[in-house]
Amino acid sequence: MDIDNALIDGRIVSFYDASTSSHSELCWNSTDIMNRDIKMARLKYFSYGIILPAICGLGIMGNLLNLVVLTRPSMKGPAYVYMRGYAAGALCAMFFAVPFAGRILLHNEVGPWESYVQAFFHTRLELYLGNAFIGVAVLMLVALTVERYVAVCQVGQGRYLISKKAPSMVCSLLTIFSLLIYSPYLLRAHVVTCIEEGGDNRTLYRIQEHPTFSNSIAWAVYLWILEAIFKITPMILVAYLNCCIIVTYRETCEKRRKMTKRLNTVSTDTALLKKDPNSDTPSVSTISQEETTRLSQEQRLMLLLGSTSVLFLVCTAPQLILSLMIHERILKSYGFQVFRAIANVLELSNYSVSFYIYSILSRDFRTTFLRTFYYRKRERVNQTYL
Repeated sequence: MDIDNALIDGRIVSFYDASTSSHSELCWNSTDIMNRDIKMARLKYFSYGIILPAICGLGIMGNLLNLVVLTRPSMKGPAYVYMRGYAAGALCAMFFAVPFAGRILLHNEVGPWESYVQAFFHTRLELYLGNAFIGVAVLMLVALTVERYVAVCQVGQGRYLISKKAPSMVCSLLTIFSLLIYSPYLLRAHVVTCIEEGGDNRTLYRIQEHPTFSNSIAWAVYLWILEAIFKITPMILVAYLNCCIIVTYRETCEKRRKMTKRLNTVSTDTALLKKDPNSDTPSVSTISQEETTRLSQEQRLMLLLGSTSVLFLVCTAPQLILSLMIHERILKSYGFQVFRAIANVLELSNYSVSFYIYSILSRDFRTTFLRTFYYRKRERVNQTYL
């Protein structure tokens, strides 16, 4: 989910006129808004109060399992380092999406809250860290794609990029970069203190944007830079590099098949001439079996690359469109809010299903998962009965 658009579209949505509203109106006009627009309230309830938390739960469980499996000793190599970074970034983003859903459902996006700490978290940290960790996941996916491209299409080149130490360093630098580039989100809003009229005069807290900051040209340029770094460029790179990988892999497979046919011919001729059972020449059946196994592995790899690429493009494209069309004048449009909710749910889903894709299409991942959980559980049961 792109929390920039999902939460408040790069700005805190103003449901009030701060220059004319009193403190009591500032705290309580959200109830009047919900009464005036029941359809909008229902949309937010079902999309951000039911569907989004369910996806978050699915994603948290899946990414936790991802990290458990990908940290096994058998899962070595540069690609698995970037996959771990992707899972960690997606997992953290899911954790920050959960309080976001609660804010939409229970506090109408801007409050109020009785706790200053809770209001401060939603004002400063929720947007900043949620966006930053989504950025980490995107950058890890790009790094993984580049690593696969170098390994498949640039054999013998870029050795440093696939060395043992480089992936960990790249992951650290990408995480720091994402946290730094999203740091302006810390300054875009502040907590407003208001007093409840009547009753016990409780002190309440709400979110209020800095209009001069969020409406400035510099902020608009900054948002466009974020779109270019975390949406447009990754979409182009992932699509192009994965196409290159698939084409190169097919060419390599074709060369390998031709070579296998020649070996089959040589093996058959040699077997007919010598008829020696102790010959070291591989048999036709052995070569055919190896070729079948290799072909199935290649098909799974193609499916894995293709499915992750298509999923990323399909789930990210609506957010890019949303970022380009967002404007305060259409925020109250029901049709726009429907599209906004669909775009946010789609993008969050992209970071929730990686474990299930790996489990279906990657034999190594599936085998390691079974060894980690199922086989170990059976061993414990057997030891108990013994």
